[in-house]
Amino acid sequence: MCIGNIFSSTRNLAMAILSGSADVGQFLFPLAYTVGTYWPTFDYYAFLTFWGIVALLAATAGLFLLPRQPYPEPKASPTSATTPLLRNSITQPEADSLNPTSPNDISLKEASLKIQLLSWPFVLFVVIWMQLAIRLNGYLDSNEDILRQYGDNGTMGHYFGYILPMSFLPCVLVGLLTDSVGSIHATGVINLTAVIVNLLTLIPSLKLQWVTIFFFVIFKSALFSLMFSFVAENFGFTSFGTLTAVISFFGGIGNYFIGGVALKLALKFNSWFWINATYLVIGVVSQFFIWYMSRHPPSRVKIEVERRSIV
Repeated sequence: MCIGNIFSSTRNLAMAILSGSADVGQFLFPLAYTVGTYWPTFDYYAFLTFWGIVALLAATAGLFLLPRQPYPEPKASPTSATTPLLRNSITQPEADSLNPTSPNDISLKEASLKIQLLSWPFVLFVVIWMQLAIRLNGYLDSNEDILRQYGDNGTMGHYFGYILPMSFLPCVLVGLLTDSVGSIHATGVINLTAVIVNLLTLIPSLKLQWVTIFFFVIFKSALFSLMFSFVAENFGFTSFGTLTAVISFFGGIGNYFIGGVALKLALKFNSWFWINATYLVIGVVSQFFIWYMSRHPPSRVKIEVERRSIV
């Protein structure tokens, strides 16, 4: 298949730009960190700012390039399927009663990609997932300093480096949780796990930090599986790749700007206390939004569109 066939429509081009800019946005962070490690004069923040803005503009352009996709035609009722609807055989009121022009509700799974991207459940989940990603990376940035502040001589930090890759082990439990209560309630449970992590980091006890590490491993193992489950459960698989890429992209952008500011403040004041306290407050506020979404699940969100008259 040639490239011309892949980009034969505006929609394909727009989706390619959206997914590509999101993937590039995620790739920039480890790339810049690796280059900065071996190149002392490399301006890490200028590099990320420039290419982050380029990727963001590309994603915005891709969004506006998406054409207005037609809504699925309403399914014909048995009456309308078996009755010839001729202009001269029935009156307009009778035709309206068979196929009314009143709004027709469709689910988010049936909506176009543009409507899915701009729907309140998707935007709200992007914000929720972004703050989870920021808090996760915030703990990774602060863990070593917090352990040292509470009296660690490097031993616990050394073990943490071995424990962290084992975060794949709780994935089975996370999967069972998602299957049992759904992706939204599972997100609430994992957000509470992150709240516990932020709360325990404020308690000056070195032994208690073992418990913190335990909850953090669960938190880390669930982050991406929650995103995949939420999108598949509420938006279907047609636009699955694009939606998950957009969520990851904004998570990376938010982590760079907000997480970068938090890191600079912590280094300036030589303390992570108020940063983690702020993360704790953000987690509590996010729990309210997750509760709201559980009361108004995306599966019940209906998009109103006008049916075309049959006559």
